[in-house]
Amino acid sequence: MSILRPLPARSRSTCRRACGFALIEVLIAAAIAAAVLVACANALSSSVRSAKAVTEAHAALRQAETIAARLKAGAPVDDLLDEDWTLTRTRLPSGNSNRGATYLEDIHVIRDTNPKIEFHVYVVRKAAP
Repeated sequence: MSILRPLPARSRSTCRRACGFALIEVLIAAAIAAAVLVACANALSSSVRSAKAVTEAHAALRQAETIAARLKAGAPVDDLLDEDWTLTRTRLPSGNSNRGATYLEDIHVIRDTNPKIEFHVYVVRKAAP
């Protein structure tokens, strides 16, 4: 007596169901894959935009720190200010009437291309006699 027995013959409909995928299953899988790819592309695009914005903000911050340091040192900053920056100086009232007294100057520096990048530098100045 043999241990191996021949397998029963399968009908065509049984083989189709067991051997492969139906067209609708392939279409659903393709739609899911397309949706995942679109989501990944959007995430990558957003990431690239964010990285560019961070790089620009970091460069502006370095330039702003240089401007602030030169203002505090009393050095000229006209060569550092290009058309992207606006600088306004305001003498703050001190309440002291002495002629030789010092006063506080508020220097407001703002980046025209990105108004979110702005800062104030407060410098103590001596009043002109």
